[in-house]
Amino acid sequence: MDEYKLLTEELCTSFGGEGWHELINLLEAGYRGEFVALRYLRENGRETVPGELAKQMRISTARVAAILKSLARKKYICRTRSEKDGRSFIVRATTEGLQALERREREVHTFIEGILRKLSAEDARTFLRLARELFN
Repeated sequence: MDEYKLLTEELCTSFGGEGWHELINLLEAGYRGEFVALRYLRENGRETVPGELAKQMRISTARVAAILKSLARKKYICRTRSEKDGRSFIVRATTEGLQALERREREVHTFIEGILRKLSAEDARTFLRLARELFN
């Protein structure tokens, strides 16, 4: 068997501990879309139209509509009719939404820091370097 296939198998079977499941749950919750949408709003002037959000998130407009409905219920965004086109909406992050995003990011960072602290500082730097090579 090819060495990369063996390494892939070993890697996939290595992640069975509680910490791995906790990380997956934490990341999946963030990527159901709400925090991704809030992050986009924060990083792009805090407002956009739903179609642009769908394009940037690479998801359907129907999924964006569901995300925005949930965010509006939580008062994390506000929607106003576009002055240019009375049919479309402008979406803006609220202060509450940005605060929720900051809390979520701190939660994720704290969890990941705990994982990295299981490594030596040198191994953590190596891990970061390798992760950048793999995912950038």
